Amino acid sequence: MTNIYLKQQIISFYSMQGGAGRTTAALNLAWFLQGLPKAKVLFVDFNFSVGQSDTAMKMNFPACPNLCSFVEKIENPYIAYKESILSFKDFKAHFIQPPLSLLQSDKFSIDMLNELIYLARNDYDFIIADLPSGYANICMEMLNISTIICFVSTMESIAGIPLYSVVKRQEPKNSRYLTVGGYTTIIPDLQQYMVDLAGRMLLT
Repeated sequence: MTNIYLKQQIISFYSMQGGAGRTTAALNLAWFLQGLPKAKVLFVDFNFSVGQSDTAMKMNFPACPNLCSFVEKIENPYIAYKESILSFKDFKAHFIQPPLSLLQSDKFSIDMLNELIYLARNDYDFIIADLPSGYANICMEMLNISTIICFVSTMESIAGIPLYSVVKRQEPKNSRYLTVGGYTTIIPDLQQYMVDLAGRMLLT
């Protein structure tokens, strides 16, 4: 694994329903990939809401930085992009959180999205996007520019489409949780399933 060639991937996690485990799977993949030698991973949360997203609260992230900086300072996109990144001293993956208000979220355009991903591609081997269920323009454009789309579902098959990978639901009494920045989150640790999923992506 030390000499592995890291082909850049833009990976979007998407589902048609809430509660399918999309965010849990996306975060677990980010955890796994950031453990690869020299891998640079960016996790972008596109779950726009009022206040911090559910993911940010479960991860115990500080409210700032977030995409508000990118929206408000887009005339200097590189500076705005750098100011939007959340990082931790003891963790290699970086994060971009959604804006704190729906007003700011509404200002985030498709052009801004493309600029953000363009800038991120200069710095990261893997860009992982956690997309909400639905058909918003930002969501559809992110799917369009992705190199890999992980469609997450609780169903065993969808119109005959083969399963890419299977992650079993964890029993609460047996659950372990991801840790970042010295803090244990309430995101289930599914690292044992990520070897297969990441392996398929790295060979794509």
